[in-house]
This record gives sequence, C-alpha cells and structure tokens, in this order.
Amino acid sequence: DLLVDGKYDLAKILLDFADTTLAKRHATEWYRLKFLVNRALAYRLSGDTGKCAEILASQDWTAAGDTFKLAEHVLLERFEAAAKLMKKIGATSEPHKGDYLNSPMYSEFRKSPLFARTFAEIFGIESHEERLLVGEPSESKPN
Repeated sequence: DLLVDGKYDLAKILLDFADTTLAKRHATEWYRLKFLVNRALAYRLSGDTGKCAEILASQDWTAAGDTFKLAEHVLLERFEAAAKLMKKIGATSEPHKGDYLNSPMYSEFRKSPLFARTFAEIFGIESHEERLLVGEPSESKPN
C-alpha cells in the first residue's frame, strides 16, 4: 500500500528492515522474494535505480518463479525479456490483468508500446481504458 500511495521513503525503511533483519525468519521463500522485489521497487520508484539494481543483483533469479523473474526484468527495464515472460505467463496466472494495469511495478513498462502490444495479445482489448492504453481509438458514439 505504501508503494501505491507513493510513500517510498517509509516503504524503503520497512522493506530494508524486512529484507535485511528479518531475512532468516520469513515463512517461505516466496515471502522473502516478495520483500526483496518490493524493496527494489521502492528504491526504483524513488529514483535510486542504482540501489534497485544492487538489490536485484543480490539474488540468483534462475530458480525463481516466472512472476519474480518478470519483476526483475521490469525493474531493470529489460522490456523485451519482460514481454516474453508476460506471454509465457499468459492470462490465467499471476500477475493478473489488473496487476499489469494498476501496479506501480509496471508503471514504466506500461509507457512502452511493447507493453501495449503484448498486453493486447494476451488479454485482448475490452475496456475504454485498455483501448487508450494500447493507443487505439475508442468507439465514437453519434450525438
């Protein structure tokens, strides 16, 4: 919620604590990676791309699930690789359609024409907002 609300400094403090101090106490590997990715995202959104890359480089992503690999690619602006993973993940797994459209994780990627094309290929275009996202004109209604 802090990331969505733009409270990046507080998010960084809490996620630094969660990732460094609580690192050995996470219930599962999924939670550990979730904290790590959100920590990297907090730094990215606050403009510290170097710290974001440093955090991501601390993890070997080869054994991570596709959702975490996608996050790494997006945060490092490797959009071609991210688009390939989006296609592999498809429409029925996480992240979901709403995540792609609303999550701060994808805010920079959403600005890319590659995102728009990939999103449309996976999900189709159903709403006015999605038509705007991919740059297609909405249907005009006669007066």
